[in-house]
Amino acid sequence: MSQPASQISPNTTQFNLGERSRVAGGDYYEIAIPESIKTFLATTPSDVLDRLTQDNEDLFNYRFGFRINRSGRAQVMEIKHRHDLTDQEIRDLRHSGILSLKRGNIKLSRSWFLPVIGWIYAVLFSIISAVCMWAVQSGPALNWRRNLALAIILTCWAACIWFVGKVHIAPWRLLKEVGAA
Repeated sequence: MSQPASQISPNTTQFNLGERSRVAGGDYYEIAIPESIKTFLATTPSDVLDRLTQDNEDLFNYRFGFRINRSGRAQVMEIKHRHDLTDQEIRDLRHSGILSLKRGNIKLSRSWFLPVIGWIYAVLFSIISAVCMWAVQSGPALNWRRNLALAIILTCWAACIWFVGKVHIAPWRLLKEVGAA
């Protein structure tokens, strides 16, 4: 049973569980459990997260979006700190294929092929969209149908260019910015 602060004997033992100072004054344990993993990731300091992430596969998966063994987790953290990358940038590099994961070996592939193929895709999508827009403009369709077709073509073109930029071009630019390319 907990005693009021005025009745605590000098023999009271308090435990510091969780590396934070507590003035408990009683014989109970205080544990703060976040409501969700997102809250935990948002409120925990980065150095603590880095230490916990190397030991916990599930936390690593929530943080970076992929699973890997303990030595691979340590290598990912080393790459993150060496190039001063954020968690989202690590995820983006992984999704684009630049962060290569092999059992026990993690590396950044610095191939020039990825941005070149991205620019080729962007040019091809632009040419195809321009031809489609020219075909719609020269057709006998009503004005509102023509405008609807142009809006659909432009929306598809913008989505394709955004995707190519995110997957092929932006990761390469990121590597150049951090000096890894």
